[in-house]
Amino acid sequence: MFAPPTTGRASCSRRGALAVLAALLLTGCAGDSPSASPSALPSVAPTTTPSVAGTVPETPPLPPGFPVMPGMVAEAPLPDAPGLIGRWTTKANGAEVYAFLADALPAAGYRVDLLAPGGTAAVIRFTPPDGQQLQIDLGPAGDRTFMELRLPRG
Repeated sequence: MFAPPTTGRASCSRRGALAVLAALLLTGCAGDSPSASPSALPSVAPTTTPSVAGTVPETPPLPPGFPVMPGMVAEAPLPDAPGLIGRWTTKANGAEVYAFLADALPAAGYRVDLLAPGGTAAVIRFTPPDGQQLQIDLGPAGDRTFMELRLPRG
């Protein structure tokens, strides 16, 4: 569903598939482990965004110039999910959305760090000019394809 046309990058595709599998496994297991209690954590000097096991740093806004495929519909209000910046759906198939992003992100000035196509899901990690890496998750949503922009998982 998300595999782009073959360009002789078989080893990249294998690594990408492994990255998607690892991300899915980490996501699936995240709710099964008990989080450490705040009293069991070492004392740390306060920062602008305190971090305690089980919390997520403040979610950044949508980066300027972020490319959204024509025809995508923004979901509002957003689901209450840690690190979620934006969510869209489209009738385009996953491979079309993936190909659009693989071209549009660099054209918009973003550095692509990871292209990980998969069978039913895909992950793209990129870094905007401000230097904070972000992640795009793609997958099926009924007869549509969803795109989530978020802070990287794991």
